[in-house]
Amino acid sequence: MKRLIKQSILLNINSPLGLQNWMQNNIQYGYLGKDNIIRQEINGLEFYNNYVLQSPEELLKNKYGICWDQVELQRLVFDYLKIDNYVIYMIQNLPPNYPTHSYSVIKQNNQFYWFENSWLQFQGIHGPFDSLKIIINLVHQNAVKIDNKIEKDWSYGLLKKPQYGIGCQEYMDFAADCIDYHLNDVNIRRIK
Repeated sequence: MKRLIKQSILLNINSPLGLQNWMQNNIQYGYLGKDNIIRQEINGLEFYNNYVLQSPEELLKNKYGICWDQVELQRLVFDYLKIDNYVIYMIQNLPPNYPTHSYSVIKQNNQFYWFENSWLQFQGIHGPFDSLKIIINLVHQNAVKIDNKIEKDWSYGLLKKPQYGIGCQEYMDFAADCIDYHLNDVNIRRIK
């Protein structure tokens, strides 16, 4: 972690905007599989069998990560910068693939901001918003509208820090234990 923090300072990452700009220019969507092959597309069973959650240091080295990897780098940098932050995990109970997404939310001056890098259509820092629930609502509606997902059967949680090096199933099991509420609890409303 000390090495990562030194690297962050050397990269002049001293703000959320600095991190966003650096990630947009240096981190690509994909993952380094157990076989050390970088894949830029998620292919159900292949992903399930080959994915390993990277540490922030590994992500900095490999420069490829899915949302699960990227939010852990964000968490570490925000913690270092002493910025309140949350990782939101969302999953749709839709077999066989169970679509998921993880993203960061930061809190500054009693306002919340959606920090997104891995979902290319929404890269950036969005806000301010008055609550986490408003951001969850917005991200949910974007997933439904943009990715043509079914609106029901979504669950959300504040994701604790996972153990690095775990596989896809282990990550999803860990995340399932963090689920705080389901769609109806969030009072989702349509965004026109």
